[in-house]
Amino acid sequence: MSTVPTPASGHGHGHGFQPAHRNTRISNGLLGVIFFLCTEVALFGSLFFAYLYLRRTEAVWPPATFDHLDVVLGAANTGILVISGFWCHYADTAIAKGKQGRFLLLLGLTIIFGATFLGIQAHEYIDLRTAINRDIFGATFFTLTGLHGAHVTLGVLALIIIFVLGLRRRWGPNNHFAVHGVTLYWHFVDVVWVLLFALFYLV
Repeated sequence: MSTVPTPASGHGHGHGFQPAHRNTRISNGLLGVIFFLCTEVALFGSLFFAYLYLRRTEAVWPPATFDHLDVVLGAANTGILVISGFWCHYADTAIAKGKQGRFLLLLGLTIIFGATFLGIQAHEYIDLRTAINRDIFGATFFTLTGLHGAHVTLGVLALIIIFVLGLRRRWGPNNHFAVHGVTLYWHFVDVVWVLLFALFYLV
């Protein structure tokens, strides 16, 4: 008499059908955020290389026609954005531990610092005696810093949404992935600005 193989029991370790086990350390959501940030790195990276290439083609950099940037103001603005990154990080840590009050306070500080950064950047744009189509330096400066400013604006808006939902107790230790995702994005815009500050203000 022939026998028909049957699925192995969940307690057995022999041959047969075994239940599928999901063993992924990175969630699909986090993987999506990482892929998104990789595309952003590629975007800014290509613009950075274009800037460096154009800089090598010029005998004098920046051109004499360009009004020199205020290094002190740029450094202060850099400090504001970097500090906001710390606030954002600790806000993410706070909500992971269920500390709602601390989370809202730190997230509010992040929003204020981010908005302050944008205000100072706008003030600098107004004071500069040049335009995006005046010379290569102006074109690259406004393109890169303007694109970064757009990213910071989107980040501030996302943080405001997170903050409003936080007031409604939407986030908690077991439900704060959106907070973590926006925090990673905010760290990204921090790093990009530090590179922009080094390229345009210091080098």
